[in-house]
Amino acid sequence: MGTTGTARADDEDAPLVLHVDDEEGIVDLAATFLEREGLSVVSATDAETGLETLEERPVDAVVSDYDMPGTDGLEFLGAVREDYPDLPFILFTGKGSEEIASEAISRGVTDYLQKETGTDQYAVLANRIEESVRRYRAESDLAEARRRYETLLANLPGMAYRCTTDEGWPMSFVSEGCRTLTGYDPAELMGEAVDWEEDVIVAPDRSPVRRAVEEAIDHGDPFEVTYRIDRRDGERRTVWEQGRAIEADTDPDVDDATVLEGFITDVTARERNERALRTVSATQRAVLQRVTDGVILFDPDEREVVETNAAAADLLSRDESTLVRANPGDLLEPADASLEDLTAAETIDRHLSLATSDGPADFDVTGCTLTFENDRRLVVVFSDIE
Repeated sequence: MGTTGTARADDEDAPLVLHVDDEEGIVDLAATFLEREGLSVVSATDAETGLETLEERPVDAVVSDYDMPGTDGLEFLGAVREDYPDLPFILFTGKGSEEIASEAISRGVTDYLQKETGTDQYAVLANRIEESVRRYRAESDLAEARRRYETLLANLPGMAYRCTTDEGWPMSFVSEGCRTLTGYDPAELMGEAVDWEEDVIVAPDRSPVRRAVEEAIDHGDPFEVTYRIDRRDGERRTVWEQGRAIEADTDPDVDDATVLEGFITDVTARERNERALRTVSATQRAVLQRVTDGVILFDPDEREVVETNAAAADLLSRDESTLVRANPGDLLEPADASLEDLTAAETIDRHLSLATSDGPADFDVTGCTLTFENDRRLVVVFSDIE
């Protein structure tokens, strides 16, 4: 079993290099000079020990001799590439030939350097290592950023896109979320198979969408549009889109066109719920206005009137618009009852004095406090005393 040792540079962020060479004098000498160049070095005197070291600790680069007993440098390179396909690997050998160099390149060597006499060669080696590690780290950071970006896009409830304002909204990028949203594959939306404007957007919505987007672009603003689409399976959905124009030169594939980037998501359920709520609200108000008794809804927390009806305005000789947002103190006679008293009561069934435009007047009052999730409403229904 070969020996291992470590030379550590003062800088904790210094690249850690695994140096494998069967001559102990050379690994010791290399470690000394590479450390002087700002590198940290862990050494091994055979390929098997080198592979064990890679399993035990993360290194930033491997430097290996070629001519070693047992497993030579090329075989070692092949073994490293099986588990570490991108790790910088520099073949640093005293036995050079075009055949060895060619074979090393075919097996994925990062760099090839022939040993020379003297210590200046270690400065050259250190430079090659540092450059290889710099590229490796940059590529790793880029790959990680791309992975995070793709993960983010994959988890978005919709699709991100890049397109131009040309006819059909031709797309140069579409995220995977388009499959769930539209039923189409990204390649279909980015190619000529599917025209977003003609094949996806519902006909009556095409012109309004284009007008809204182009108007926002003209003003230099981002845009938001809601419209209907027909999925590949024929199902009609409502979508919400947000985007903005970007500099055209950020997309080298587009010439003299306005480029848009944005996001589209399905809001069909939300639209249905809002439409249902609007219908319920309109129905409730219509019913409320037909009731001949006066009805007032107080918000006891905000201390204001939030809803009333025409009968309440008539009975109090007030304008209905002045009742909404009115302070309860302007309607309830303090000596008779406070808002807190009425809210605390489980139910209300009594004569109560309310302020009309002509002064206080007694009414038959019933009511209760209702709770909607975190909101409370005091409902008061009143009529003339018979």
